[in-house]
Amino acid sequence: MSDDFTGTRALLRTRSLAEADGNRTRLAEILGHSDFEDQGGHQAPKRLQVANHVSKSSQPRARSGIGAAGKRYTSPPMQARRNHFTILVYRMPARPTAGRVAVWRQLKKIGSIYLQQSVCVFPANAQVRSDLKPILEKMTESGGEFHLLPLRQLDSAEESKLIQQFLDQTSNHYREIIENCEINFTKEVEFETFRKNFTYEEAEEIRSEFEKICIWFERVHRRDWFGAANESEARGWVARCEVMLEQFEARVFGKEDGGGGAAPTSSRRRQRRPRVMSAAKTLPRSIRG
Repeated sequence: MSDDFTGTRALLRTRSLAEADGNRTRLAEILGHSDFEDQGGHQAPKRLQVANHVSKSSQPRARSGIGAAGKRYTSPPMQARRNHFTILVYRMPARPTAGRVAVWRQLKKIGSIYLQQSVCVFPANAQVRSDLKPILEKMTESGGEFHLLPLRQLDSAEESKLIQQFLDQTSNHYREIIENCEINFTKEVEFETFRKNFTYEEAEEIRSEFEKICIWFERVHRRDWFGAANESEARGWVARCEVMLEQFEARVFGKEDGGGGAAPTSSRRRQRRPRVMSAAKTLPRSIRG
């Protein structure tokens, strides 16, 4: 009977150890460990080198769909299912109103999407966090308060809705750049060419307008996180404007050099005609410098 009792105890101990090892194995799987190695008679987990063991199914993939104006888009691949977005919930004092408006403009400038009043969302990336820092400090200094909340485990439908809102917003900004290039810049160069107003002063003014367009495009492009459909069209218009500028400058240099390089005097200056759009004035408040 003593032998039976001893055998039963040994069996129970063996089963208990097996269950304990099984529990440790399961816990290690949850915590991202594998490849157990012996330490002091027990199995200790060795951390998995995740970077070398990512399956193809978990790799980031490019997204495609229908963007603004019914055009198809293919966005750059995003990182696989992490904390893609961050929500900012804030409250500013009712007075002065200038403080609330300034915060709204700054948040729109860095690319926020407003879900409702004082609640906006951003992609969770280092650039956005850097842009947000001075705005949040300004909120606190002005007597406001805020909560910065990560969005985790969004389902595909909600994620798609957010991405589409960012795409629409960026696409609208690109469209404004295209219209500015086509209506303002092109017509201005054509008008001055028709008037044969090939002066250094005019060339400098047109170059200034072109540089504003370039700055505008770069700001919008920096916030194009998901690949808006008309980015290439806007980029093409900026390149076209640069060609027009260079052609105009070439004619200015040819005329001025051929005419002895005489600089225009104040008596020769013309009155500026009213422009259809001014590059500076047509910059939306959300992205002006």
